[in-house]
Amino acid sequence: MPSAKILNNHQYVYRDIWKLKGFGDKPKTLGQFIAINSGQFIDPSTWEDEIVPYGNCSIIITSSVVVTISKAFIGLNMRKCDIYGTLLLDSSSYSSVTFGYRSNVIVHASGFLQDHTSGNVINCAEGALLTIYLMGSFAGKDTVVNSISTAQTTANQTRSVKLSSDFNDPFTCGILSGGSIEKYDKVTYIVSQSGDFIDDLTCLGNVAPTTAICELVGGCGMSISAGFILSTVDLNSELNMNFNDISIAVGAVLQLGAPDSNNIFKFKFQILINSHGTLSDIADGTGGISICL
Repeated sequence: MPSAKILNNHQYVYRDIWKLKGFGDKPKTLGQFIAINSGQFIDPSTWEDEIVPYGNCSIIITSSVVVTISKAFIGLNMRKCDIYGTLLLDSSSYSSVTFGYRSNVIVHASGFLQDHTSGNVINCAEGALLTIYLMGSFAGKDTVVNSISTAQTTANQTRSVKLSSDFNDPFTCGILSGGSIEKYDKVTYIVSQSGDFIDDLTCLGNVAPTTAICELVGGCGMSISAGFILSTVDLNSELNMNFNDISIAVGAVLQLGAPDSNNIFKFKFQILINSHGTLSDIADGTGGISICL
């Protein structure tokens, strides 16, 4: 029986609060969970600090480790999930698996994402992003990725895409605000709000492009969706990262240069700019654009 104490004619009951091992504790690095043993996602022994990931978190699955998710619904806001080992969506008793919150999943070289759901369906919330780097792998049986946005579907909007059964080539799939899905056969940064080129908040997944990543994957892409303005003010008049294509949608704007500069804007690498929107040179003076080959 729990102990009790009488204060001011009120009875207060003290109860022992039992907490399951591995749930609700804090990892050594706040918000970061590292899988070091193969096992179920919800098994504390899978994780470095024997704490199951929860809340707003980042996850790292280390090389040779296989983490298995056997649930139909994943209620985590994964700011980033770096897969160097294997993430197995093994909800075989369910027709689909649903990521209920935005998730940024990156499959690195030697990493592996497998879909074993019975219906081969992955449902994702707005803001979700899947990126597969060179030599990263995906396996599924004609897996379909669906947007679960509640926003009204607009004309020509894609809400569902089918993935190849097995591949290990660079790939990006993202869900924008409003529920539309964009898919690319390369590592592509998808602008999700107006901002600067290398600002973490500008692109889907809150991940800014870097020279190292674009070199690693053999060249990146950039997609600017309708309604957004991408500024290059923070590039100091030169894009020295290996971007080999930039797409500007109808109603989108790419601004080259800076208002307080008269320097020519330079592209260090050969690039294809596919513009259905606006390409603007905002530099003072003569300005101009140069591609260095």
